[in-house]
Amino acid sequence: MNDHRPEFHQELEGLRNDIARLGATIVELIPRVTDILLTQDLEGAEYVLRGDAEIDARALDVEERALTLMALQAPVASDLRQVAACLKLAPEIERSADLCCNICKAARRVYGHNLDPKLRGLIQRMSDQATQEYKEVVEAYVANDAVRAAALRDMDDYLDDLHR
Repeated sequence: MNDHRPEFHQELEGLRNDIARLGATIVELIPRVTDILLTQDLEGAEYVLRGDAEIDARALDVEERALTLMALQAPVASDLRQVAACLKLAPEIERSADLCCNICKAARRVYGHNLDPKLRGLIQRMSDQATQEYKEVVEAYVANDAVRAAALRDMDDYLDDLHR
């Protein structure tokens, strides 16, 4: 197939790669903040909190580039769906980073208090499930696998059950 818009497709691929990297950042962050909470690591909490602005900036950059691409290139069909996916995923990933920061803030609030072993186990199971879900999200996105993405709702239901 002849690519009549190589710059457009190169930029679109760059957006996809940036979304995948942002998602991978969250995959790494979830177990990290869980450990910070469970070990009461105040230095680790501060480190994560200081890094939030970078994740915010990266997500905003993806959104801005996607909007520019949409405005200037008028994508259609699957290209439009990919740009739209970037516009939906970037703020969701940024929100996930904010939730990780909330866990770090909670770690500061509970510093010096012992967490019940049953609660610690539940927190760890929730972390493991959230990490697995995020990995699946990133992998389904990279593979452009709609069937795999559809299964995520069931995985999320399990995490919701743990949360309740």
